[in-house]
Amino acid sequence: MIKEVGPDDLKAIKTITEIYNSYLQNFEFPIDEKFLANSLQDENFKIFVDDTYGIIKGFCGIYFYPDSSAEIGPIAVGREFLNRHTGTALLQYILNFAKENKFKKCIARVSDKNLTAIKFFTDNGFIPETTAGYVAYFIKFLYPVFTN
Repeated sequence: MIKEVGPDDLKAIKTITEIYNSYLQNFEFPIDEKFLANSLQDENFKIFVDDTYGIIKGFCGIYFYPDSSAEIGPIAVGREFLNRHTGTALLQYILNFAKENKFKKCIARVSDKNLTAIKFFTDNGFIPETTAGYVAYFIKFLYPVFTN
């Protein structure tokens, strides 16, 4: 079951930080429970977990921008749940959530060395947009784009 995490859900926050920090390819910075709880106070940021049977298998965050775009991330799955479609289920849930809330496009950014993440986003319909420094940027339009 996928559900939204609130700033008071300490068990989920602890598990999310453990999963997130277990990956060496994170190109930003390690997070701690206090940082995540404070981030969840921001009304533009939401994070969802797959906690089937009370076990958190993975999580996906989304940040909403005023221009009707949203940024996916962070997203990660516990190593014991890799290759079981947990990440895909979380991503699809987030994309549907964004679409239901009238966001027009989602962006994602990953380390350009993280080939697994690059494949994950392209397999899920994201289009590579650019690479800047060591970051690869992707975009997915949630509604058809019409040009004249």
